[in-house]
Amino acid sequence: MKPVIEVKGLKKYFTTPRGMLHAVDDVTFTIEKGRTLGVVGESGCGKSTLGRTIIHLHESTEGQILLDGQDVTNLKGKNLRQAREKMQIIFQDPYSSLDPRKTIDYTIREPLIVSKRFSKSEIEQKTQELMDLVGIDERLRKAYPHELDGGRRQRVGIARALALEPKFVVCDEPVSALDVSIQSSAFSDSIYRY
Repeated sequence: MKPVIEVKGLKKYFTTPRGMLHAVDDVTFTIEKGRTLGVVGESGCGKSTLGRTIIHLHESTEGQILLDGQDVTNLKGKNLRQAREKMQIIFQDPYSSLDPRKTIDYTIREPLIVSKRFSKSEIEQKTQELMDLVGIDERLRKAYPHELDGGRRQRVGIARALALEPKFVVCDEPVSALDVSIQSSAFSDSIYRY
């Protein structure tokens, strides 16, 4: 089966006052369609930086990233925007990743609007489908992020990430914003699914 994502020798270094910080150093892996890869490590070891580098929120220092066999390592401008529609992220901290001035409804529909691929009626329908998919009540449609608890904010982030039906999603500790009882349930469910 053809890989969706191939990462070859990926490096991301940051210049700091104390010297060069090797946040990601020579990482190589392949993920095929329908498969999941879990990256495990202690806090601060570079897991989030790896995910952000793959989807170009950080530019890589060295290495290669292929999406469906196409080299996306050094894309810029329009080509990068097109590739980003196929690669999304669910952020670890949903509160800081959501615009506090935008309603939940607008936050979910924004990627659909920006893509310019959908009519107004399609955007409306798809927004409702996404809210239903992740379990956001209709009554919360016009709410703002500060009016939601962590779990609901995380659901908004998930809906937004799925809006354009990406081929690849980075999940940066996606259950960390959920309360402990839900985290435990989500973990035990995952044991039986995979």
